Amino acid sequence: MKLFFELKDHNDVIHQEFQYEFDSQAKLKDVKTKIKLGFYIDHKYQKLFLNFEDGNEIVGSDERSLESCGIKHGCKVIVRHSLAANWKTFLEFFELARQALKSNDICEIERNVDLAMDQLNPLNEALFLVTFSKYDGLRREFREEFWRYIDKEMRYMEYSMHDYFSKIFVDDSESSKLDILCQKMCYDERRVQGKIICQVSRNETSLANYYMKKHTGRSELDIREFFVRKLFELMKVGPAVHFIPNTHSSGNGLYIVNENVDGFRGAYSEGFEMSKEMYAQRKLLTHLLYLRGIREQYYGIDGNGRLCIIDCGVKGSKITMAHNRIVEHYLKSDEESEELRTRVAKDCIKSWNLLESFDQAHEEIVKKKELFESYPISNEPNHNFDEYFVYIKNNLNNLIVQLN
Repeated sequence: MKLFFELKDHNDVIHQEFQYEFDSQAKLKDVKTKIKLGFYIDHKYQKLFLNFEDGNEIVGSDERSLESCGIKHGCKVIVRHSLAANWKTFLEFFELARQALKSNDICEIERNVDLAMDQLNPLNEALFLVTFSKYDGLRREFREEFWRYIDKEMRYMEYSMHDYFSKIFVDDSESSKLDILCQKMCYDERRVQGKIICQVSRNETSLANYYMKKHTGRSELDIREFFVRKLFELMKVGPAVHFIPNTHSSGNGLYIVNENVDGFRGAYSEGFEMSKEMYAQRKLLTHLLYLRGIREQYYGIDGNGRLCIIDCGVKGSKITMAHNRIVEHYLKSDEESEELRTRVAKDCIKSWNLLESFDQAHEEIVKKKELFESYPISNEPNHNFDEYFVYIKNNLNNLIVQLN
């Protein structure tokens, strides 16, 4: 029994055709299996009709014989996708979103993009655009034009950034408002100081760039890391850092946002060279603050040639080394002379104003605890910040004593 198959879309346009000869024992399920192989439509999304009459739909058990379905030799079977109406509706919302974009009506853009995505998501799940591959270009156009509004996580970031930075870059309602654009960067992209960049502008004039790191509301926060980041800012060996609450969803608790470091060159950069003094500075901070090894993409030099650390982490919660051993490990390292390390340590204590910077960073982070506790994010109970601060302050005092 030879049958002819035509795949039609919502506009009755034929997209594909094929023919196949079945044996006399074939059942409806055999026809559906062949259609799945030919048109890439799963059984549950197939709507079959005899000849050109949409009213003559082939329904019933897949175990029915072809004859009982009214299918005879030479019949033409029209195949339609059960989600074709979703595609038509998607196109309507796509066009409405484009119109809203022309008038810069943000509320209408967001509403129509969300409605379009409500139609597109089941289509993606059903591999609709594999079946109708000619339409995939429209899907790509939609995503390219409205990616800012499709990625809700990025949208929440932009809203939160706007709430925060409108207080820094005063947002006068009578003039043009701030424009916040957050973008994910390639993981291995060089000369990038973070995975997410946040660009702040007004009237198409750039005001500042920031790099973001997020702490999800479902994870626990190590406040020791926040302290170190603030300390580095005060010592001018790290970027200015902002701790920004997510004000628009409960999916994330807080964002850590670094200001862009002008002229930053990471240690991974080709031809990068760091002086022995800077290596000694990095080693001093690693030992003094009980840090994990700082990876090369997270440190380098700024535009003024100074040491710059843009990210780091504190070692595990259990402090295992005595204060005198911390100082000893720094001073007795094999890589540089003890004379060099001693000189660097003395210079850093003075130039970084370490004693005052420790206390100032501690004071600011203690104030921030109230902010942390206001959002669905908690301090890691095994990472006792108060104990950690006492420990590193004793490290510093012990170092000062040994150097005098």
